[in-house]
Amino acid sequence: MPAHQTTPTLAVIPADWVQGWLFEAMTGYTVEAQDSKRKRGIWEEGVVWKKAPDGRILYNWKAYNAWVEQESHSSDRSVPAESAARHRDPPG
Repeated sequence: MPAHQTTPTLAVIPADWVQGWLFEAMTGYTVEAQDSKRKRGIWEEGVVWKKAPDGRILYNWKAYNAWVEQESHSSDRSVPAESAARHRDPPG
């Protein structure tokens, strides 16, 4: 590439539901930590995580952000129902 040209930059906007490896890069939670929060019920199924038709576990980064932004933080709290409802997939 000639000196006067620059390397193009690519911006990627992820889907609402992402695989664990990408969720780790986005949030800093390792895949192991994600599994732990999911298995202990800290992140509610269908809200922060769900199983895709192909069996993969996917995480919703918008619902995760709602969980992080809760006003009264207590260790390992679930996403409140009213906040979670805003982040569910629309029916159909």
